[in-house]
Amino acid sequence: MLLLWMVFVFSLLLAIMLPRWLREMVWYNELWSSWPYSARSLVNTGWRLLAVLIGWLMLRSQLDAHQRPTLGLDTGRERGLKGFALGCACTLPMLILGLLGDREPISFRLLHMTIEAGLSEEIIYRAFAFGLMVQVFRVKLWPAAIISGVIFGLVHFHAGIGEKSIIALGGVMYAWIYARSGWNLWIVIALHSAMNLWWGVFDLSSSPLGGWGATMVRILSVGLAVYFVVFRGATRSSSGDVETTIRA
Repeated sequence: MLLLWMVFVFSLLLAIMLPRWLREMVWYNELWSSWPYSARSLVNTGWRLLAVLIGWLMLRSQLDAHQRPTLGLDTGRERGLKGFALGCACTLPMLILGLLGDREPISFRLLHMTIEAGLSEEIIYRAFAFGLMVQVFRVKLWPAAIISGVIFGLVHFHAGIGEKSIIALGGVMYAWIYARSGWNLWIVIALHSAMNLWWGVFDLSSSPLGGWGATMVRILSVGLAVYFVVFRGATRSSSGDVETTIRA
């Protein structure tokens, strides 16, 4: 088990820090800096996901078939589409409020911040960091959610303490939703991406409800996801196998 923990921690550390470490090398930084923003962002994401993939495959190879974890992507078409649609639908309060305020110009940076960040961050911090702590190492749900959420907040290096705390809390809630959905990662990918999208496309604080309204619709969007997934059982597999790996 110690070896598995070492592989897990090292893979997660690589996923977080590898792009930054590579840029410490002069030749790589000069090459990387010459690329357009789109290429730089995709390459950084590629390094992070590669580290997670290698770690996940190494862990799976050391486990029996019935113990092998999931990354929440192999849910089947129906459950995947249902989860994705539900995640997007839960952000409708943000879209509605955004339509009442000012709109920002759409750019590649915005699309990167929403689609790519939502996909890669959910794979790294929910599917890998949180999911494997629960599925492989049998860490209880809430300690695992808090640990992965704190890591998720801290890796937003340029954010202030207050913003890091909000991001960490969001990470905890995403982890709870992910686990209670029956390891359906598509719902939190959609929820995370769509929330980022509306936050970037619209100046939510310019609506008639001001800054408080912007905060409230974010809370409401996550609250809707919690309601439908945790309390109504939407997107959960009918087999109930997930319950055997979750301990609150």
